[in-house]
Amino acid sequence: RMPNVDCPVVILHGNQDDTVPIDLARRLFAAVPERSKSGIPKEFIEVEGAGHNQIPYGALMGAIRNLLQKTDSQSSQ
Repeated sequence: RMPNVDCPVVILHGNQDDTVPIDLARRLFAAVPERSKSGIPKEFIEVEGAGHNQIPYGALMGAIRNLLQKTDSQSSQ
């Protein structure tokens, strides 16, 4: 299914996650197309020191903000 994803993709994963190993997140990321249908490149963010469900609020909001800015830039072209 992942090769058919056509929306922008950002994956955040803590490198100290003992529940879901980061290698699984990397495999998921590798399966996603390089760019969304609108041309936005996929992004993988490894969060240093974060465990499962422990992504700091600032990192999460920063990733969402960046994605929305890219989406807004693409839609105005």
